Amino acid sequence: MTYQIPHEDRVLGRVLAERAQRLGDKPFLTVDGRTWSFAEVHQASQAVARGLRAIGVRRGQPVLVMLDNSAEFVLAWFAIALLDAVTVPVNTAYAGDLLAYVAQDAGATVAVTSTELAGAFAALAPERRGALATLVVCGDGARPQGISCFGWAEVAATPGAPVVSQAGPDDIAFICYTSGTTGPSKGVLVPHSMGFQTVQTFVNAVGMREDDTVFSPLPLFHGMSRSMATLPALALGAQVHLAPRFSATTFWDDVRRADATISTTIFTIPPILKRRDPSPADRDHRVRVMFYFRHDLEFEERFNVGLVEAHG
Repeated sequence: MTYQIPHEDRVLGRVLAERAQRLGDKPFLTVDGRTWSFAEVHQASQAVARGLRAIGVRRGQPVLVMLDNSAEFVLAWFAIALLDAVTVPVNTAYAGDLLAYVAQDAGATVAVTSTELAGAFAALAPERRGALATLVVCGDGARPQGISCFGWAEVAATPGAPVVSQAGPDDIAFICYTSGTTGPSKGVLVPHSMGFQTVQTFVNAVGMREDDTVFSPLPLFHGMSRSMATLPALALGAQVHLAPRFSATTFWDDVRRADATISTTIFTIPPILKRRDPSPADRDHRVRVMFYFRHDLEFEERFNVGLVEAHG
């Protein structure tokens, strides 16, 4: 049976609230060595949403999120959705001209980042930051000078009444910047409905079920870990396991530890895994399908994994 998400239901903040109410303590997100339930993620996202609202984030406003794979990235993303604001994922390698361009083009006044990455914002001259005036900084290290900063712990502990999303499926959820291979990156406006259309395509392509665990070693600033790992798990009531990064050396060990049944990939990963020496452990895992790579019979037979590609 084909999985379908009605257009009117394609609103992230509302999906998050409904899944938390219905699924409660069921495990949802594993990252940074901790597993969060649906209810815990919703509760924490609510607190972050109240904190972001307290520092001026309003409906329709873009918020830069420049973080490595972490619970804070997911909670900031969901909090921004609850506020009916717009998440702008930023490549964590950006600095200098690349970062200045995105900051100016997006027009965000607030960015969520880490102590390790905040210096890239502070290093920009004030006139090169556009409207950006405030950082929310995760981590215990020193905060940069020369720009207003709030600590994540402070923002993420804001009490108050629940934040209720009023967004519609056609409201903008993301501004995603292209790779810029033919000129300056373009900020692509992605509505809530498109994010969940991608979820629907992914779920049908891999045959995802509620009892699946999706493993993703790809960065959350890229759409694969968001729309083809985290969002499908949220929509289906399944589980997602986010690794810090891809490692050919530890990939199958990471998959086994996650007890994953589905993995996301990009076109470079299967060839890298194939180049490693064969091992008796190559088929010692529960992954039945890896999403987004062309058919490769040699890979499929060696690792006992189907490779699935889908578009649109």
